[in-house]
Amino acid sequence: MQPAERVSSEAELHNLHSRVLVLAPTQRDAVVTRALFDQAEVPADICADASALYRELERGAGALLLTEEALATSALERVLAALRNQPAWSDVPVVMLMRGGLQSVATGRVLQALSNVTLLERPAPMRSVVSAVKAALRARQRQYEIRDNLAEIERTQTALRTSDRLYRAIGESIDYGVWMCDADGRAVYMSPSFLRLVGKSQEQCRNFGWLTALDPDEAQATLTAWRECVAGGRHWNREYRLRATDGQWHPVLARGVPVRDDAGAIVLWAGIHLDISDLKGKEAALREADRRKDDFLATLAHELRNPLAPIRLAARAFVSEQIDSEERRTSAAIIERQVRTMAALLDDLLDVSRITRGRLELKRMRVKLTSVIDAAVETARPLIEARRHAFSIALPENPPDIDVDPLRLSQVLANLLTNAAKYTDPGGVIELRVERREAQMVIFVRDSGIGLSPDALTRVFEMFSQVDAVIDRSQGGLGIGLALVKGLVELHGGRVHAHSDGLGRGAEFCVYLPQIVAAEAEAARSGDSEPRHVSEPVQTVLVADDNRDAVETLATLLRLAGHHVIEAHSGTEALEQSRKLHPRVMVLDIGMPGLNGYDVASQVRREPWSHEATLIAVTGWGRLDDRQRALTAGFDYHLTKPIDPDSLIALFPRE
Repeated sequence: MQPAERVSSEAELHNLHSRVLVLAPTQRDAVVTRALFDQAEVPADICADASALYRELERGAGALLLTEEALATSALERVLAALRNQPAWSDVPVVMLMRGGLQSVATGRVLQALSNVTLLERPAPMRSVVSAVKAALRARQRQYEIRDNLAEIERTQTALRTSDRLYRAIGESIDYGVWMCDADGRAVYMSPSFLRLVGKSQEQCRNFGWLTALDPDEAQATLTAWRECVAGGRHWNREYRLRATDGQWHPVLARGVPVRDDAGAIVLWAGIHLDISDLKGKEAALREADRRKDDFLATLAHELRNPLAPIRLAARAFVSEQIDSEERRTSAAIIERQVRTMAALLDDLLDVSRITRGRLELKRMRVKLTSVIDAAVETARPLIEARRHAFSIALPENPPDIDVDPLRLSQVLANLLTNAAKYTDPGGVIELRVERREAQMVIFVRDSGIGLSPDALTRVFEMFSQVDAVIDRSQGGLGIGLALVKGLVELHGGRVHAHSDGLGRGAEFCVYLPQIVAAEAEAARSGDSEPRHVSEPVQTVLVADDNRDAVETLATLLRLAGHHVIEAHSGTEALEQSRKLHPRVMVLDIGMPGLNGYDVASQVRREPWSHEATLIAVTGWGRLDDRQRALTAGFDYHLTKPIDPDSLIALFPRE
């Protein structure tokens, strides 16, 4: 309905309810009555008969003007029936003109059935008739006002009931609900949720009884603070612990405000109780994560300094004129060994990151179980022997072939063996045992070392977790080895479990792997790995890196291998040299000034001569996205720093 239509309907309804309905005995009476009311400015509608009166009464009326003669028996019954069916608030006034006095049958019936009737003896003065009708209309108007007031009261009560339900719902949804105190700070109301929490009644919590639910060490200080808050008319904001019916202490944040009247005086206090258990738990977890982060960064710095120290000393000795060739070879071996240590450290970090993001892909193949174990033992044996541990291996008869990524499974076992060697005092015992159990292969690594506490067992596979931080026990490491073990085993569809009888009683790690395999697995993956070969010397290799030391050392090694090497120290220089000399191999760093490695590769691939060239990206970024971007830019291979020269040369094409 449009606004104009609504106003019109409301006005029309008002007119209907403000009119007098006239049932005249004759047409002449109707005309005279109409003229009379028009002159008196009284709204009136003349009804031709009782049926018309009945219909108009249904639409609305302010009063009725009836004559005794107009009410035949049947007409009278119908009008009386309509008047009896009025709403409770309504009592339409009736002005009745009579000739026979109270002895009239019609008059008697009307008086018996209705209560709001005014009788006028005919012939009545016109002024009396008009006055009686106006009085009846005023009385009717008061009925409408009473009706509207009653409706407003009902709406207000409904709104109050709704508001009360809403208030209670909101209060109960706020963890432990709402509370109210009087102007002096004495409790007068606590939500049912709070009462259920502490197991007390409303009466027990009145005044200052709620303090008995607090930690006794906090109750007096809380009461003192509350009284100071009430005296100062300030907002209330305090944390405390409540003893709950479950016997536990629950951290709660109480907040409240004073409620003032129009004059500004405090009439009561209202507030809420918030359950901050989760918040406190997360706060503690963040503090622990921050502590572990600091420990990790300190350990990382320590682990990186360890290989840097011998590298620096070996590099200085290497260039000394006083050392002989054997000592120079020893220095070179130290540098290479320590660089491998640093590379392994960084690889572990990258591997854990890739596993966490679901970016590490296994290269499964069918291999001998013994070959995987041999590779792991070879990695861990130097530390085992250095600490004089007794080491044994127990394998089942005819060890099966397994369908795994041999490099990654070897990494798992090497980490477990290295950990066992680290956390076992010199002269200890380490055992590697393999069992076949139905559809599983179980690999056990047990030691007689420092063992694990029950608490350590729950977090030993978490990132940056080290089972012991005592300096004389620590053998280094970032605390990511077991997290890496767990991730790699789960990628293989297996699981890993730690067990210990307690501190000082050793530990056992069990790796459960699905048992292998059909020969088809190997055939299906036979194309996964590309054959590697040692290349013949090529005519020209361009090496580009903005790190001059990196360029010079790699160039020297490649020249010693028989290759002709061109050096470039920026992307722009690399592009210019390549266009002049058309190298067969380009080894490009990605992060170079001017043009980066991607830009250089993209532009080189537009040159016709580059169809015969091999482009190799060398970068510190080893994510899957980085590899894909390198291939898209035109590189044939993507290597992550630090690179192994032999692996690099194996990628060169043959003449």
